[in-house]
Amino acid sequence: MNIKTTKNFHSPIFITGVPMSGTSMTAGILAEFGVFTGATVPPGVSNPKGFFENVEIRESVLKGILKASHFCPLGVKSLPPEDFIGKFNFGDGKSLKDILRAILTKQGYLESQTWLYKDPKLSLVWRIFNVEFPNALWITVRRNRHNVIRSCLRTHFMARHSDNEEFWHNFVS
Repeated sequence: MNIKTTKNFHSPIFITGVPMSGTSMTAGILAEFGVFTGATVPPGVSNPKGFFENVEIRESVLKGILKASHFCPLGVKSLPPEDFIGKFNFGDGKSLKDILRAILTKQGYLESQTWLYKDPKLSLVWRIFNVEFPNALWITVRRNRHNVIRSCLRTHFMARHSDNEEFWHNFVS
C-alpha cells in the first residue's frame, strides 16, 4: 500500500499529541507504508523502534518558533496559550512552507511523496502550521491519561523535568 495525495507537498500529515501518547508508533506505522519522514531522531533505549521526529525541523523550526516567542523550546514548561498564533521570522522573507520544502528536499524528499512531521510540541504551534498547510491531515494521538503520566515518570528524558505525578497530571491537562 502506498499513501498518495494529489498535491503531496501541500497536503502533509501532521502527527501530534501529548508526549508518551503513541505519536512515534503512529508515525512509524505510516513510515512503513512509505510516507516520507526525512532524517529522524534515531532509536534509543526509551524508544527502540524510533521517534520519527525530523531532527532539523524540530531543532531549527519548531524549537525556533517557541524560543523566539519566549516559550520553553522543549515544550514542557512555559507553554504558549491555547490561542497562540505567534509570528516567526524565517529569514530572507521565506515562509514556513519554503523552509520546510528546503529541509525536506535536502533530505531526499521528492514532490511525488506524501510526507509527515510528527512532534508532540506541534500541538503548541499548530495554528502556524495550519495557516501554511490548510490541506494537511492532522492526527492527534490520544492515550489514557494515567498511562501517559506513568510513561513520563519512567522515561528519562521526560522524568528529568519532574518526578512529581501531579506535575505531569497538570501538564497533560
